[in-house]
Amino acid sequence: GKCAVVKRHRLRKHLMKDQQLYTIAQACSKLAISKASLYRLIKNGEIPCIKIGSSSRISEQALERFVSARTQAVYDAWK
Repeated sequence: GKCAVVKRHRLRKHLMKDQQLYTIAQACSKLAISKASLYRLIKNGEIPCIKIGSSSRISEQALERFVSARTQAVYDAWK
């Protein structure tokens, strides 16, 4: 898929310090969407994810940016 592969030592230094990582199921729950919808958003590059071994993870920051961008688009459409 479109997930970035990150080495464990780089992940630990740069992401794990202050950032929550979510599994696909957890991210789906936070966004209240299906797995198919989340995988489509990842494939389209709308939500970035990383691979740790064979597991995919999505950062809290990625989810926040996605929601913020979508919310801003709605507000801009109202103007």
